Amino acid sequence: MALHVNFTIDSKGITVPYPRLYDEIRKNHGFVDLRGKSDQAAAIIEGQFSPALKQLLVALAEPSSPLFSLGCDIGTHREGSKKKRFREAAGGYVQLMSSLYMATSPEGYRRFAEGIADNMNIVVAKDEWKLEFSLTAVQFNLDNFDAIIPSVWVWFFAYSATTDQATASRERLIAELGHLLLAPKVLHLLKSKDGK
Repeated sequence: MALHVNFTIDSKGITVPYPRLYDEIRKNHGFVDLRGKSDQAAAIIEGQFSPALKQLLVALAEPSSPLFSLGCDIGTHREGSKKKRFREAAGGYVQLMSSLYMATSPEGYRRFAEGIADNMNIVVAKDEWKLEFSLTAVQFNLDNFDAIIPSVWVWFFAYSATTDQATASRERLIAELGHLLLAPKVLHLLKSKDGK
């Protein structure tokens, strides 16, 4: 089928840590620093609705992970303007930051997002997927660090005729995304052009 990709720059940004975020789109239970805490990552509420998201959160929480999660969410909705066979949507997001956050530039996150998109295009197969990468500034207040640094918000959506089919497609999407996020062939793109 098809993969649709968007790249944006978020004009608002966020602060980490942050409280619960409940609005018409998100039902986020608040920031939890999961670095090195894979047991806690396995218990995150959003992961209970998606085995693939749970697996991704656990992988991102490993002490050796080159990325960590600043937040995630998952859900379903109907898009009435789409063709009937793609009307049901299952989606969510994971917001990522490099473990080398002080040394990772906005340009590095852009190259990384483009690398993910290029590789996801290869595996889309029979699914109808959409990825939105949003470069997002973060007021980061952890690790005795207090500065504004970049991150990348990865929104993902799978579309099908029924909610169950869309949810199954989203699981495939997250599983593929999870493999790529931690793959050396795209992780090297986070580094500056001079390799530092």
